[in-house]
Amino acid sequence: MTTSASRTPATSQRSSAWVRLAVCLALGVGAGAIGAVLGLDLGAVALGWAVFVVSMLAWIWLPIAKMSAATTAAVSQREDPSRRLASIITVLVAAVSVAAVLAFLVSSATTTGAMNALAALVTLGTIGLSWLLLQTEFTLRYAHLYYQDAASGGYQRGLDFNQDEDPDYLDFAYYAFTIGMTYQTADVNVTRSPIRRVALRQALLSFAFGTVVLAATINLVAGIGQSLSG
Repeated sequence: MTTSASRTPATSQRSSAWVRLAVCLALGVGAGAIGAVLGLDLGAVALGWAVFVVSMLAWIWLPIAKMSAATTAAVSQREDPSRRLASIITVLVAAVSVAAVLAFLVSSATTTGAMNALAALVTLGTIGLSWLLLQTEFTLRYAHLYYQDAASGGYQRGLDFNQDEDPDYLDFAYYAFTIGMTYQTADVNVTRSPIRRVALRQALLSFAFGTVVLAATINLVAGIGQSLSG
């Protein structure tokens, strides 16, 4: 009985993230199916992914963007994506981004003019949305790690924001998105190993993602230019 009861809070904390993933995935699949019925072909996949990511981002950010530090501490234990869920989302982001680039390269061989330019813009949008989702998931992860044991009145912390007040979600977003763009932060100190490991994983993923984005952007911009000039 004791073991079962002790597992109940953890289970309820994880359920929110899994429910969010399931609902948003269903919306994405539904949108993709509608796109396929309308004959959008590869565009149907892009539409489905865009709906999935936008619904995920809206579900996450609309409630948490204006939360106070105290509310962040409580909600972070429920909103945190588990390691397994975070891995699933990371794989989805990477796979869709690479697939978007490959799909454009294939379609560019058979399309010209405005349609090719539109395909390039859709591909860029797909990659951009994927990047936003990736950094958002790390934002949730950092908040959870920082505010672990909040229910018992003590925080694990692990990040020093050089301020007296406790951080809210926007502070964690600042840390996560800065690492996502520059692979480091100059004014936030890491003081605990679990957060340092997550930051290392994020920096490596962001570097790999950034390399793909840079290469894709060069090719896509070149493709748009050729399409418009043609």
